[in-house]
Amino acid sequence: MPVSLIEAVVVNHNTSTFTELAVRSLLAMHSDTLDVAMTILDNASTDNTNALRAYAAASDIPYQQSGFNTESSVNTHGEVLRAFVLNHPDPAYYLLLDSDICFIQPNTLLTMQHELDTHDQAFAIQPRMTWDGETEMPGAGWHIAEDNPLHYRSHLADQPISDVELVRKGSSSCGTLRPRCHPGCTLVKNTPIFRRVAEHIGFSTAWLYGEAQPISGFYDTFALACQVMKTHNQCYLLSSAMVLHFFCVSYDLTGMEWKQQVCQERLQLLRTQD
Repeated sequence: MPVSLIEAVVVNHNTSTFTELAVRSLLAMHSDTLDVAMTILDNASTDNTNALRAYAAASDIPYQQSGFNTESSVNTHGEVLRAFVLNHPDPAYYLLLDSDICFIQPNTLLTMQHELDTHDQAFAIQPRMTWDGETEMPGAGWHIAEDNPLHYRSHLADQPISDVELVRKGSSSCGTLRPRCHPGCTLVKNTPIFRRVAEHIGFSTAWLYGEAQPISGFYDTFALACQVMKTHNQCYLLSSAMVLHFFCVSYDLTGMEWKQQVCQERLQLLRTQD
């Protein structure tokens, strides 16, 4: 079978309505000549997946189980993305896509691909992001809480541990939220270096302990991989293109009524056009 130029993956985590919008909007905003293969990986979602499954089947989009579920206390997003990358060794690019992205500008991926290809030392690129489809969010599209101070505490074997014991046992740490190329909508070059980072480091979250070093803190999904790529003189870029990002729809109920309303309105329009 011919190899697609872009292998795209979106993870559904009880976000089936948003996932359908993400996939439909991607296809609607790009020409039929765009060489992209889409895969939907599902974390054993318990919401109503019927419409999403039907659309995927009608569009010849694989709908597969990731091997994880929606009840895990661990953020498995990075593990799912890593497995996808390692299981698809041949495309020129990967598109890592959150379920709550909506494409709003024509040929977004072609714009991102062109900008990525014109920079020899760039391995990935993300678009600017907006909440309302018009106004760019603060931070020029990067993580809006980047470099904010964070405090991490842990405990052992479910045993009650006092705050004094936590500090004494070295289970308490301060740091910052480390920068990253946001995997909500990231186009990545498939290179040997990137694949080695995927294999040996992965894309999962991490916490780096430290007292004085500036890199201490929390590495959200894909952040640690981005830092490792920097050791190979590989950077990531911010595109001129922009996408709508609802944010946090799988785990934060804040603003969900508005998010669901906007999602349904945009989704119904695309369904009608289809």
